Amino acid sequence: MKTCFCVRGPCARALQAKKAEEEEFYTEGNAALQEARMFLLEYSIPRARDRLERERVDARRPIAMVLQRRKEIEAKAKVRLHTLICAHSAIEHLR
Repeated sequence: MKTCFCVRGPCARALQAKKAEEEEFYTEGNAALQEARMFLLEYSIPRARDRLERERVDARRPIAMVLQRRKEIEAKAKVRLHTLICAHSAIEHLR
């Protein structure tokens, strides 16, 4: 493949167009959009920080302890799911 180092002409224009496509596009947005972005940041960053801290603590725990905790959570989730399914079935039966 031949590399073209043209400064003018169709090759140069094609190269400029390709560079323009690759550039990152950013629009600041209006005040409502900025306010929404700030709300999302203020909402999500503290939760992400807390989640990462919990993950760091879990990473220091023995694996057997982590697996036991996950089993407990899964068991509670199954009970909740079963309760929801039964409640839904009862409601459907009444209709």
